[in-house]
Amino acid sequence: MSTKRRKVAEYKSIWRKHNGPIPRGYHIHHVDGNCLNNDISNLVCITARQHYDIHFAQGDYGACWALLRTGHLNLTCEERSEISRLTQKKKVDDGTHHFLMPDWRRDYKGTNNPNYGHCWTVEQKTALSRLRKANGKSAGKNNPMYGRKRSDLSAMNVANKGKNWYTNGVVSKQYFPSDVPDGWYRGRIIRR
Repeated sequence: MSTKRRKVAEYKSIWRKHNGPIPRGYHIHHVDGNCLNNDISNLVCITARQHYDIHFAQGDYGACWALLRTGHLNLTCEERSEISRLTQKKKVDDGTHHFLMPDWRRDYKGTNNPNYGHCWTVEQKTALSRLRKANGKSAGKNNPMYGRKRSDLSAMNVANKGKNWYTNGVVSKQYFPSDVPDGWYRGRIIRR
């Protein structure tokens, strides 16, 4: 573990040493915004919503999104969408958004791309497919259909018919609409 990560993780233990356990659903906030300054006078224990509101007011939408992933906040879909929009807008304004391609990438668009108009032969496609399967996450026993027949997939689809994806902000699961637990809302978290 790097020194920076170790120092960042220390703030909770420093708080516990001076003030006791952190109540469930509460967060430790760095007052000066410097996550490496773990002096006890710089740490304050606040609710998840207060923590979120502080970062939102500061325009630190990345921190707001990270706080959403803790699962301690229940925001509406509109509020989550607004955070996502503001995060992306800030990246565009800062010039760090991935859509803002550097000049060297613009030079390879369209006909300037070395692969423009390239036709793959059947042998090349087969070799590439074989290579992707061999190196991919879903190769062999890692493939969700490994050892199953097409009829098994049909049976799974019938069993899951009518289920939708729901999330609590941390994990996603499939439920029938009548079986959704409290605090879960429709949607799916996709981690890459």
